Amino acid sequence: GEGADGEGADGEDTAAASEAASEAASEAAGLAVATLHKLSKGGSSEVRAALGVSSVATQLLVDQLVSSGSSADEKQAAASSLRQLCGEPAARNVVVRGGGVATLVALARAEGIETPSDEHGRIDMRSRQRKETAPALLTALAAPPHSAAVADAGGTAVLIEALEHGSAELVLAAVGALGPLVEVPSGRDAMVAAGVPPTVRLLGSRSEAVAQHALGVLRRLAAQRDGQEAIGAA
Repeated sequence: GEGADGEGADGEDTAAASEAASEAASEAAGLAVATLHKLSKGGSSEVRAALGVSSVATQLLVDQLVSSGSSADEKQAAASSLRQLCGEPAARNVVVRGGGVATLVALARAEGIETPSDEHGRIDMRSRQRKETAPALLTALAAPPHSAAVADAGGTAVLIEALEHGSAELVLAAVGALGPLVEVPSGRDAMVAAGVPPTVRLLGSRSEAVAQHALGVLRRLAAQRDGQEAIGAA
């Protein structure tokens, strides 16, 4: 009896120790992520570059982004911090390998990009910033070698919406990102289906950079018949 009781107590102690260790690890990870958020947004460019080349740091943020246990606010916070780090190719690699693209597309679709104005025509800048976080990060990921990952996950449609409803900064980033995406079959299909009219309108932009990017996208589309027909119909 005593032996059985001893074994039972040992088992309970082991389970309790395991649970305590798990809670401690979870708490430590939470503190680490909170620190990463502060450093990515408030640190110097040198600090952000150092975090961007750290696969461990970036992976912690990606884990928060893609976790089914993360709230929408936590996912937004992760995307916002990752946006600051993704100037580094290493950080972009971790986001894509970790499944971050699909989550970013889902976030962008859930939030929508258009920020309505109030009765005085004013826009809530905090709301706009939140809505544009995921699309802005997608623009950073759209260049090769990750163009196919972004296009195949539905990122092209998100950036087309950004052309119509985004801030000037997001429009510039989005139209620039669409160039490589139209070289991917799924990205091209999305552009032919819905992206030509807003891109054509950008030819008249007061921003020379926006107009030039738009022209580049249309030239790439015009290399094939379906693109020519879409441009003609616009």
